[in-house]
Amino acid sequence: MNDFKHNLDRFVVYLQVEKRASRCTINNYRSDLERFVAFAQEQGAGDVLVCNITQLLIRNYLTTMHAKEYSYATINRSLAAMRSFFLFLCKQTVIDANPCENLHALKRKKTVVPVLTSYEISDLLGLPDQSDLGRRDLAVLELLYATGIRASELVKLATVDLDCFNGCAVISDSEGEERIVPIGNRAVRALEQYIRQSRPQLYRNNTGTPHDYAFVNSKGGPLTDRSIRRILSKYVDMLALEQSVSPATIRQTFAVHMLNNGADFCSVQEMLGQLSLSQMLPSIEKERIRSVYKSAHPRA
Repeated sequence: MNDFKHNLDRFVVYLQVEKRASRCTINNYRSDLERFVAFAQEQGAGDVLVCNITQLLIRNYLTTMHAKEYSYATINRSLAAMRSFFLFLCKQTVIDANPCENLHALKRKKTVVPVLTSYEISDLLGLPDQSDLGRRDLAVLELLYATGIRASELVKLATVDLDCFNGCAVISDSEGEERIVPIGNRAVRALEQYIRQSRPQLYRNNTGTPHDYAFVNSKGGPLTDRSIRRILSKYVDMLALEQSVSPATIRQTFAVHMLNNGADFCSVQEMLGQLSLSQMLPSIEKERIRSVYKSAHPRA
């Protein structure tokens, strides 16, 4: 039989028995193909026949999905489902050619990672006042920029993890892996002021379980990821910056500023905890890359 739904049932059996595909893959492919056949029915009348499916119809369907703001992953999976389905029909001699031939998956446009300028960072770090909470906020902001630490890693820091004397911090990632990251002098001064003067005052308000977390809220309890974002947003709003700024933005800014000032990739990657730096390349000054190339390439 040549109708679409009959062949879809045969295709599902093929995925189950011969390809041994996972239940998730089978369900996704079925729903993707059923969505496509519904679209095809809207374009014509009556049952959809597989022999009448054209590449133009598939292109129109993918374009419609894009216009409706389906994710790239969903669109590409739908194309993969159709390509596999029509290839199956070719092998079964139901159709002569795969209409998905020469159709390619969508590629995301590479976007420049948003970073702050050195002037914006300086302005941001100059905003907190000298109250206990202001000193805490400054220590948080300085540490974010000094180390490229994630918000989730910062809130887990204990006071013993911050070695102000030697200017470094012991940071643990989500998998429990530790790395030692240097801390600049300005961040060290902000941390010393906060830990010696302000943290004891804030911690006195703690009525919950005793703890040794370095950063605390006004009630003496440990800060959360949301608290870090709220602190950052407060000062970003004061600066009236047009772009959205998150702890991840400060982390990216740290990396780009380090690379622009001559740090090597491996060292920055290690400080960040093995973060891929490929997305940050467009933000790195072209002149520095050109200078490095001219000085390092034998035939430059």
